[in-house]
Amino acid sequence: MKPGHSHPQTYKRMKQSILTIQNKDDLCCARAIVTAKAKVDQHPNWEGIRKGRTIQTTLALQLHQEVDVPQGPCGYEELNKFSQAPSLSTYQLLLVDETRGFHVLSFSPPQDKKLVLLYNGAHYDVVSTLPDSSPSVISVGSV
Repeated sequence: MKPGHSHPQTYKRMKQSILTIQNKDDLCCARAIVTAKAKVDQHPNWEGIRKGRTIQTTLALQLHQEVDVPQGPCGYEELNKFSQAPSLSTYQLLLVDETRGFHVLSFSPPQDKKLVLLYNGAHYDVVSTLPDSSPSVISVGSV
């Protein structure tokens, strides 16, 4: 939990840079990745993707298929696989891990385009911007 905030949900609501992924399936990690990518790329259907419409589901399923990751809860192993997707080769996949004191972990080499996810132990959201005073990035590589 962020110092000075009584609850992670309060922190998320106060931070306008957090895009909450709302889903009723086991695709929140892939949904967060494709939503972050759509934001970075200024996708023409950004609003539909951001709001979790059918296009977000379709893109998330395509990402799972692209790297042969079964649908279900995702951890570091799945993030490593997602980071190796050909469609994400020009992006750096970063994870802000609430469960590890908000450490920033990298799952791919540095790139100009960054896809930043927030993980709270059970769910992934998107961080649209990291503050300039972000902590050092820890490279995860192959976990």
